Amino acid sequence: MVESNSSSVDIPVPDTTVLMCRRLLGGDWYSLPLAPIHIESITEGQTNKLYILKLKHTPSTSATTPDTVILRLFSDIWSQEEIITQNIVYAILSERGLAPKLYGVLSHSQGRLEHFYQCRTLTNLELYQENVLTHTTRIIAEMHLQDMPVPKDASFVFKCMRRWLKKTEEVCLSDSKRQSMLNGMLSEKKWEEELDWLEQHLKQLNYPIVFCHNDLYSQNIIRLLDKDEFNIRVIDFDMASYNYRGYEFAQLFHDLLFDYSCTAHPGFKYLPDQYPSLEQRQNIVRLYLQRLYDRDTTKEEVDQLVNEIQQTRLYSCLFVFLWGLRASVVYNYPFDSLYFAKVYLSMYNTEKERLSKQKFE
Repeated sequence: MVESNSSSVDIPVPDTTVLMCRRLLGGDWYSLPLAPIHIESITEGQTNKLYILKLKHTPSTSATTPDTVILRLFSDIWSQEEIITQNIVYAILSERGLAPKLYGVLSHSQGRLEHFYQCRTLTNLELYQENVLTHTTRIIAEMHLQDMPVPKDASFVFKCMRRWLKKTEEVCLSDSKRQSMLNGMLSEKKWEEELDWLEQHLKQLNYPIVFCHNDLYSQNIIRLLDKDEFNIRVIDFDMASYNYRGYEFAQLFHDLLFDYSCTAHPGFKYLPDQYPSLEQRQNIVRLYLQRLYDRDTTKEEVDQLVNEIQQTRLYSCLFVFLWGLRASVVYNYPFDSLYFAKVYLSMYNTEKERLSKQKFE
């Protein structure tokens, strides 16, 4: 759950939080209270902060107690109710083998301890490899088969998008520099009305709603370093909720258009010609449906989902656009999140125009 180029510096985490982690982990973590713990920051984003916690020079004497774990601290963007729901969902996914092992939930639901994988995230080119796409598609199908104790509608992601929009507008009102940077994009459309329209548009299409990951991009798909190349896992379930199944694939296909290995500004390359061909999309959808239904699929079923993906591309574009706007005013990412938002805004406008033409054909 960490990239090989993560920073390796001691980061202050409150002593009370560290003590709570020791108690949750037990074993040498708790019985050796003076054993130093190395704390390494991985990421700080809109939804959480991630740290690696490792017992220094003290290999655990217990087979069930890990030497290294992930500490996930939730940001204040979430309500207490949402954090509790996330922890319940994660615990269930962990028990079912779909998420890393859960070692404990911190009091007041401020965070949780998760299994640490020696791993790396996948590159854009690796995502295109047949074995990787096949394995990822099967994981998606497993996720979509889950029955979870959360609302079965597609409202959660829209709730998040409205929150990001509101927070971005609030920052701009109090910061003239930020307002100048974002004014063109914020004023291009009445975004609250755009969200209302899109939500109603998707409801009218009446597409299947399933339990989704909702944040399926390359940085959340990892390869374990101590396993063979087929051992692919999906991580980071903060956005997991019920949603339109086509959205999951629209998001994955869009991410294939970006190469994040670029070190020059803006920190990524946009490669619009890399969108999967119709044949590639059909093959991926066929694999997914075969795993979902445990049988051969019909051409009609494949065509239906391919169409769902096409129709939910607009949804995916708006999600990332609003995420990018919010990120640009709050966090420092390794790439230009404002420029990233501009690219997705352009993609959104292109998809909106395509849908309009389709309507009048």
